[in-house]
Amino acid sequence: MSQSLLLQNVLVIQHDEHDDIQVVENTDILIVDGIIKEIGTYIKPPPHAEVVDCSNKIISPGFINTHHHLWQTQLKDYGTDNCWLDYFSDGQYMSNCQRVAESAISAFSDSGIRGVFAYGETFLNLQKWDSESCVPNAMSISEPFIKHVENLAQRGPFGNGCVNIGVSFDGYHMPQQEVEKLFRRALKAGRDPDKVGPSVLKALEKYSLFPGPKDDYTIVISHGNYMDDEDFNIIKKHRVPLACTPATEAQGSMGWHLLFEPGLITVLGADCHCLTSSSLMQAARTALLFSRLQKTIEYKEKGEKIDKFDQTSHDVFNKATIEAARTVGMENEIGSIAVGKGADILIFSRDQSLAFGASAREEPVAAIVTYSEARDIEAVLVNGCFRKRDGKMVPVVKDEKDIGLYQVLRELDQSQKDIRLKRESCNTSISKGLVCSIIHPGQA
Repeated sequence: MSQSLLLQNVLVIQHDEHDDIQVVENTDILIVDGIIKEIGTYIKPPPHAEVVDCSNKIISPGFINTHHHLWQTQLKDYGTDNCWLDYFSDGQYMSNCQRVAESAISAFSDSGIRGVFAYGETFLNLQKWDSESCVPNAMSISEPFIKHVENLAQRGPFGNGCVNIGVSFDGYHMPQQEVEKLFRRALKAGRDPDKVGPSVLKALEKYSLFPGPKDDYTIVISHGNYMDDEDFNIIKKHRVPLACTPATEAQGSMGWHLLFEPGLITVLGADCHCLTSSSLMQAARTALLFSRLQKTIEYKEKGEKIDKFDQTSHDVFNKATIEAARTVGMENEIGSIAVGKGADILIFSRDQSLAFGASAREEPVAAIVTYSEARDIEAVLVNGCFRKRDGKMVPVVKDEKDIGLYQVLRELDQSQKDIRLKRESCNTSISKGLVCSIIHPGQA
């Protein structure tokens, strides 16, 4: 029997064919089997449908975070004052890559989240790391890793179709044949690569690894702050999207973010959960503020004053919704509230906090971007299923047992202790030297 959910009396944020935002009041949304079936007024609920009164609520498309390290929730007690060298030298704890990946995919699937698990070996790919030594494996893509990628591709998607497998890769310091080997076999297996690191674009161009018009895979480049004129020409030529993470790019001393750079296809990410709140709207606020600061500095150097900002709350909201969906090839499935799309929806309450409540009645989109916090999100639906409801996380069902937030926090606490013990047994001074030899080979 079909499962139906009717959201009544909502204020809904929609997009037209030009991505312009429309705010429509007193609207009903009918969801059937996870798909938005009808949007209108006075919709008659089907038999056995659940009806939810959404008066004084705002319905928003679900946010699409195009670059984030979810596992780093375990590191939220550590690293907030680290620079880029500390970060890359101190994040190599996943010694059993396959076991960790299997556990992560299982948790990802059980959670009900929709997303892509970007699977990759750690940057240093260490064979041994203790208080006395730091020994990397051979400068190659390991055969067990590639075979595991191929195996996951055959078994996926996971989580009732919500979890797909991708490949993350930042090993462009490796020989060309190793980079090509990973790409060719990963693409043959049907996985979408994601990339980060210096000279990525030149390497992809040289090795002819960019997707062509007839290819059905997606490449997303991360950050891009390092790009020179040649890199800009390459990324514009191939129209490859860039995932920008303003907060961590500032923390990592990468330079100004490129989220609003003319001529580029860009989207938003929260990146390192250990360095930020992991809120995509916090990333959106940071992006706007940094862009305005950058322009202010440019004008100040010329002795001029700014009388208007170039980007608005609507612009950055779209970077987290419809534009992000289009970038990852899912604009027909998610990214906006429209008939026929999956019901990935956020329900904001206008009476949970003073700041959000006061602003949301005047300009809902600006209120979401500027003032909203997790407490203002009363409910989250993924594929039409509640994952948060009445302000509380819905328990995860595993082996016919409910797993609530308390159990998750208890496991998280133990994981943090295990990582802390592992860190204490490793010499980060040696690993820093190894990172520097890779990033700056001429200075090693």
